[in-house]
Amino acid sequence: MSLSLTHRVERVGSGFDPKLTGHFGLGSTGSRLKILQVLTLKKRVGSSQVCGLGRNLTATSNALYAISRSGGTSEFTFLDYNASLMLMRDSHLVKFTNHKKLGRILNLNTVSHGESWKGIDVLVFNTWHWWRHTGRKQWTWARWVDKHLSSTKTKVYFQGVSPDHMNALNWRAPKARTCVGATQPETNIVTHTNKGETILEKVLKGMKKPINLLRINKMSQLRRDGHPSIYGIGRQKLPDCTHWCLPGVPNTWNKLFYTSIFNYSHCV
Repeated sequence: MSLSLTHRVERVGSGFDPKLTGHFGLGSTGSRLKILQVLTLKKRVGSSQVCGLGRNLTATSNALYAISRSGGTSEFTFLDYNASLMLMRDSHLVKFTNHKKLGRILNLNTVSHGESWKGIDVLVFNTWHWWRHTGRKQWTWARWVDKHLSSTKTKVYFQGVSPDHMNALNWRAPKARTCVGATQPETNIVTHTNKGETILEKVLKGMKKPINLLRINKMSQLRRDGHPSIYGIGRQKLPDCTHWCLPGVPNTWNKLFYTSIFNYSHCV
């Protein structure tokens, strides 16, 4: 199961539609609605979610919220809505092991925080550029999800690969080189399918548990202007054409994500 998401280019504003955030009222009469975003290098996605939800909820209803942190997980609880947004930093989804001779190595056969992923209403995963590799650890993740979540009501999403704009050959823009100097979205480039998403789709198709793939790659290829460029911290010599500015592209990803949550039955 996958979602092919498209959205008009939006360059201003950091909040979400109050009609979407209003849906959190559904959690007020029952158990708390829990959304866990498992982040690798996309910290700006989490920041966008927290700022967007917090801004709309507190602005429209003066809702109270609480913040707590345990280990690598931050939890933002919107008390009036009985809903929690949790952000977990997890760089690879599989465990690291300390080896006496080899040092710190990846254990590709074991997921990293499986117990923390249980009992969640909505789970969102991503592994940034790690999907460019062969997919062995992705199958480890997939087997865990099928074993522990296939019989649950947990909605599982996987965010597609975020593109960078370090080399124009990667997005077929003959007059561009990097993101430096870009002030407008691209309109005349030929987008392409990312190799990492091809590997990801292969893994998801082999799973029992329906997974919703958030396809953000081609849409984001148009936003060469959305990076910190030479204005990123410590990037004066090497421009940052990988991460995204806020407000910006991650806000659009999250608007589409929340839209899909509340229209879950329409996923194809």
